[in-house]
Amino acid sequence: MLARRENNKIPIGNLPPGSFGLRSGQTGKVTFFTIVMIIVVLITIIVLAMLISEVMKKEQITLNVRVIDSTKNPVPGAGILINGEYKADADSNGIFRYVYTTDHQGETISITARMANYIDTETSITLTATPETAALILLRPLAELTIAAIDSVSGGPLSGVEVFLGDEKIAETDSGGLLTLPPDRIRLFDYAFIKLKKKNYDTALRDIYVSSLDYSETFALARTKQVARAPRRKPSPTAVTFIQEVAKPLEVTAPPPGEQVDLRLDTTAVPTTSIEEDSAFYYMNSANYRRALDMYSDLTSSRQWTARGDFWLYGADCALHLASDAFGSFNEGTLDSALKFLENAERYQNLVQGDLFPAVVQIKKGEAFAYKSELYANKNLARLEEFRRKALFYLNSGIRQLRNKKLIDNEFFQFAVRMRDEVAAY
Repeated sequence: MLARRENNKIPIGNLPPGSFGLRSGQTGKVTFFTIVMIIVVLITIIVLAMLISEVMKKEQITLNVRVIDSTKNPVPGAGILINGEYKADADSNGIFRYVYTTDHQGETISITARMANYIDTETSITLTATPETAALILLRPLAELTIAAIDSVSGGPLSGVEVFLGDEKIAETDSGGLLTLPPDRIRLFDYAFIKLKKKNYDTALRDIYVSSLDYSETFALARTKQVARAPRRKPSPTAVTFIQEVAKPLEVTAPPPGEQVDLRLDTTAVPTTSIEEDSAFYYMNSANYRRALDMYSDLTSSRQWTARGDFWLYGADCALHLASDAFGSFNEGTLDSALKFLENAERYQNLVQGDLFPAVVQIKKGEAFAYKSELYANKNLARLEEFRRKALFYLNSGIRQLRNKKLIDNEFFQFAVRMRDEVAAY
C-alpha cells in the first residue's frame, strides 16, 4: 500500500513538464499579434502629437503702420521703431507691416516714425487678435520767419509797416524795420504769402519759401508816385453794338415743344417789342447803363419776358460797364450780378436766332472773370488764378467762334483778343 502525501502537496521542483500550459521545449517568444498592436499604438501617439501641435500652432497677425504728413500724403522711407528698436523703412506708400503672433495679443507696444526734416512721432498700440492700422502723422518743425522792410531808395529800415500773412494782419515792423512772425505759424518748407503795406508806399507782395528753421526775407518798398493815374483800359464795346452792326438783327422764338419752362408765353412766339424794351435799349445806347440795367432787371423778372436771352445779355453788359470806375477798380457784387445775367443768357440762347449770340455771351463771361481776377490781384493768389483760368477759357471760346465766322475786323473782336492777351500775361 502506497504512502499518503502530506496535505496532498507536491513540491514545485517535482512538477512534471507542461504543468503551466507550455509544451515541453516551448520558450516565451513575442507573437505577431503583439507586434501589430505595438505599431498601432505608436502611430496613434504620433498622430495625436501632430494634431495637438497644429492646434497649439501660433497664428500670425499683421499690423499696418501708415506714415503720413500734415496734408495726409504718405511719407515713404520713414524709419519705423518698435519699442525703441529700428525695424525697417516705410515703403513707397508710407506703409510698414509689423507681424506678430496671437500669443502676443494684449501686449502694448510703442511705434515711432522718424524722418529727416520732420519731428519724431510716437504712438502706443495694444495688440489684438484682429488686423489693425495705425496712422502716424509726421510734422515738419516750426520755423522762425523774420521780415525786414527797407526803403528802396535809401536802404534805411522802415518802421510801422503792416505785415500780412495771407489776408491776416500779423503786426507792424519795429524801429529797425523788423518783424518776426509768431513761432507757431510757419513750418519748415512751407510757402508763406506775405504782404507789406505802408502809407505813401506801394504794397509789396511775395510768396516766400521757408527753406531753413531761421529764415529771413527783405522787402524793399518803393514810394508811391504822386501822379494822376490814367484809366487802365479802354471801355468794353457793348454787345448790342456788335450784334446789330456786325451780325444780323436778333429774333427770339418760343421754347421748343416739350421744354419745361415756367412761363406764360404765347405758343407761337415770344413778344419781341415793347415800350419797356425800346426804353431800355435807348438808355443803353445813350450810355445810361444804370437806368438801362434797372429796366432790364425789371423785364427779366417778369414771367412774360424771362426767356428773352437778349435781355439777359444786355443787362449783363450794362452791369459790366458799371462794375469798374475810370481807374479800373471793380465792385465784386456788380460783377457777380453780371455773371448771373450771363448764366441766364446762356440758358436761353437756343431761343435766339443768331449764330453769333453764343460767342458774345462767352466773351462777356470772360470779361467778367477777367475783372474778378484783377479784383483779387492783391488779396488772394489762389482766387486770382481760379478766375484767370476761367477768363481765358471763355475768352478763347468766343474768339474762336468769331474767327470761324471770319468776323475779326471789328472793335469787339479786337477787344476780346486784347483782354485775352492781358489775362494770359498775369
